[in-house]
Amino acid sequence: MGTQTLILVRHGKAVSSMDEVDDFARNLTARGVSDVRTIGKTLLDKGLIPDYILSSPACRTAQTARLLALELGLDPDRDIVYEASLYLGGVRIIEEAIHTHLEKVKTLLYVGHNPEIGSLALHWSFGQAMQFPTAACVALEWNGRKAAGTLLYQTPR
Repeated sequence: MGTQTLILVRHGKAVSSMDEVDDFARNLTARGVSDVRTIGKTLLDKGLIPDYILSSPACRTAQTARLLALELGLDPDRDIVYEASLYLGGVRIIEEAIHTHLEKVKTLLYVGHNPEIGSLALHWSFGQAMQFPTAACVALEWNGRKAAGTLLYQTPR
């Protein structure tokens, strides 16, 4: 397929795990919503618009994916794919899902959780994405099954 773009975004700031019993149901805070919108605007300004968004179905990642879709002019009901295996799936499962979806598109945006997304961002950005706080984003030039360069590394603050 030639050169592609992979965008990794960690979900926005969520309520503390102490505040809600079920980790899966944790929602974004007001700051999390604002930070995700900032990252969405940055991606739009840079012309980094995905064909669709791949996301963990947890509330905070689903909310992040929907906000990004709206900022990027995508349809949240049509242009987001949720896969249950991406929540607590581990790096290998996430990596395989990303590779599978990249086979179908030119540009893919993945919304996920730490520590997995931070590990992948650090590895695939050749160490440039050293810190991967909430709502952090890295856009990678992709060639085949490996990263070929970093196009953007952005945090909301």
